[in-house]
Amino acid sequence: MTKLHATYHPDFEHQDFVQHIVDAWYSGQDHFTLKTSGSTGHPKDIALPRKLLVWSAENTRAALALQLPYIYCCLPVQKTGGFMQIIRALHFGWRIHFAPPSEAPLNELGEHNYTFTSLTPMQAANCSTQSLAQFSHILIGGAAISPSVEEKLNNLPHTLCYETYGMTETASHIALRAIDKASYFTPQKGVRLSATNDQLCIAIDALGMSLQTEDLVAFHGKQFEIKGRADQAINTGGIKVFPKDIEPMVRHKMEELDDIQPFYITHKKDDVLGQKVVLILEGTPLPKHTLLLQNIQKYAPKYHAPKEIIYVPTITYTDTGKIVRETF
Repeated sequence: MTKLHATYHPDFEHQDFVQHIVDAWYSGQDHFTLKTSGSTGHPKDIALPRKLLVWSAENTRAALALQLPYIYCCLPVQKTGGFMQIIRALHFGWRIHFAPPSEAPLNELGEHNYTFTSLTPMQAANCSTQSLAQFSHILIGGAAISPSVEEKLNNLPHTLCYETYGMTETASHIALRAIDKASYFTPQKGVRLSATNDQLCIAIDALGMSLQTEDLVAFHGKQFEIKGRADQAINTGGIKVFPKDIEPMVRHKMEELDDIQPFYITHKKDDVLGQKVVLILEGTPLPKHTLLLQNIQKYAPKYHAPKEIIYVPTITYTDTGKIVRETF
């Protein structure tokens, strides 16, 4: 008999996995294994100690001041975001409902009593404002938030929305950003941050844990922002360019031409520059793409503008919405 206060959507396919985690938790299992997202290579197994899962759950409750929330879990339960919803429900005895992950998991809910959910930016973009507004707390993570999604979340009058920073190795987030109030992440209580070669180092002294990441960080007092990954930095003619700095402007130029489509910035080998910045577009060439490229080149900082457009049939995403960035 389950010891989890859970209900399940009829189409939810992983009830056995949830029950396995419940049984393991109540048997006192010390480590739980999850796979990384695979956005930077093949997914790998990460063993998470029980004390880290408890630390993460308790810090989330404290940071969000959660009082007996009713969880709506619509992320993959085998990945960090969905898995930690199970752990929070187990550790605190919170009610939880499991729904199959989808691109717009809230739109068919109607009136309900759920108060707390976690979404990817892609899911948030596809969910209606009305469906989002019924929740008191929403965590957004797994990928970067676009300006349009941020604006949408800012317009929810009674919903507290937080962007998360973390990874599988840290059992969900170690920092939060209140989307309507802050520009940068604030680390969770007990998290100590530093940098080596501009790459973020995370330490949680109470757990004896330290981790060197590949994320390039800029500190702003006690807060920080992630500039990108070291392995995604583009070295073009000796200038470092980060896709995160260019992509919002590319999206803006697309909106001006009324031509929104999936894209990302990456690099291609170049005999002169070593690497050159390129724009990857999903689909086939259109005449207005020449104008799009010209507009980007006109307004982007020197060396930052893509030199050409490369078309791909489809852009690949992880199941948490991260782009799998190819290089050429």
